Amino acid sequence: LIFFCRIHVVKSESDPKLLYGEISNSNKNMRVSCPGPIASICNNFRGNFSWKKDFILLEGNQKDWWIGNSQVDKGVYTCVCTWMHNSEVYQSTGSRKISQERQFVNIKPGILSPEGSKVPAGEEGSVMKLNCTIFCGKNVPTCDAEWKMNGSPIPADGYSNETQSSSRVVNNSMDTFSTAVLTINKVSAKDFQATFTCTGRGLHDSTSKNIKLIWRKTTLDLVMEFLGLLVCCLCVAVLLRCFSIDIILLLRPCLSLAKRKKDTRIYDAYVIYQTKRPDKD
Repeated sequence: LIFFCRIHVVKSESDPKLLYGEISNSNKNMRVSCPGPIASICNNFRGNFSWKKDFILLEGNQKDWWIGNSQVDKGVYTCVCTWMHNSEVYQSTGSRKISQERQFVNIKPGILSPEGSKVPAGEEGSVMKLNCTIFCGKNVPTCDAEWKMNGSPIPADGYSNETQSSSRVVNNSMDTFSTAVLTINKVSAKDFQATFTCTGRGLHDSTSKNIKLIWRKTTLDLVMEFLGLLVCCLCVAVLLRCFSIDIILLLRPCLSLAKRKKDTRIYDAYVIYQTKRPDKD
């Protein structure tokens, strides 16, 4: 008899192609059963069971393995069946990956950027990018950020809108973020008149924030403002130089009244006594 077989070479024993699926453990105690083909061989040939965790032999020879729900319990569990046929010893193995089911914390999405309601923009014709970044909670399966223009989806002509989802590990939990990047290929006058809305949608709630584009002051604008302020200062200096006496005389009554704390004028006081008339006879 001639038998043909196909051999697949993998780089690691934990290659997903060799596993009998992945199980998320959310219970306090969980039974890890031996994969069906391995259990069938062991039952037919009256073999002995043993188990490995992350390919390290565990103590015990039970058919099913019980684990808890903790970080140390997750890993690759391999059921090993040792059996004999024609005085030859064989081993059949089957592995399952056990992962810890993460509890998610859902909150109302919070907008991290843009921070203000007005965003400085460049000159007309320049390229500009706007980021809409939201935070949805921990291990949240649904977290989407989106840009809108005047309450409608972003038009395809002259704009591009891309959404990127990301996660960051904090205290063994994944903080869930989503960022929508709006690219304005050429900033135009209509962009300064439009209202852009950053919208965030989580598992149950949504939030939004409106922004407006404002002109960003260029170096030329700053120079012109400085020159205008300098001209105003020169005009004030010239007025004070040429009309200082007139200004002082004009303000003298006000200044004298402001400095005068009491009345320094001299008054003559007169006291009038009424003489008593003599009684008439």
